[in-house]
Amino acid sequence: MKLKPSQYFLICLVLLAMSYMLFAILRWWLADAAFANAKKLADAGYVSQALPDFNKAIKLLPAEPLFHDGLADTAAKIALALYQQPATQSAAQFQDLALAESELALKLSPVNLNFHKSRIRVLFFLAQIDPDFYPQALDALRQAISLAPTDAKLHYNLGILEQELGHTETARQTWFKTLELKPDYAAARDSLEALPQ
Repeated sequence: MKLKPSQYFLICLVLLAMSYMLFAILRWWLADAAFANAKKLADAGYVSQALPDFNKAIKLLPAEPLFHDGLADTAAKIALALYQQPATQSAAQFQDLALAESELALKLSPVNLNFHKSRIRVLFFLAQIDPDFYPQALDALRQAISLAPTDAKLHYNLGILEQELGHTETARQTWFKTLELKPDYAAARDSLEALPQ
């Protein structure tokens, strides 16, 4: 049985499509493996060793916001560690990287609450280097609360930041709101009790 030219074309088309799908799956798998290894290293405290795997994952899948978010968190930790040593120039580079990657993760997925929470964490790390980041963290917390107005932990963290900035009465009101949302929130109750009357 001899194949017609249209059948050859169809076979080639199917093979090409299968090859593309296999390549895409392999790329996803490699990126996911690199990210998983980077996350494992970063969570174990080996943040500088995690960087190459984060970069590899991002190179393979640049539109994956989770990879950018992980790199942002790691870069912020590195910036803080370098700042505590006399390497302030390097700390500034990692600070910029953390901000850029966090912004990119939010740009790629603007309503993902986890990326907003990560942005807040990044800004808290960076505020330990430069207190000028506290207002940005405050704005990020308020934006996250607008996405999840019943998340008691966000309100609690807002109260912590307000107290850190010296806004004791605002922190008190925020923690009352936290307890309205979650009456058994022990940390919020303890924070309220610790405030001067």
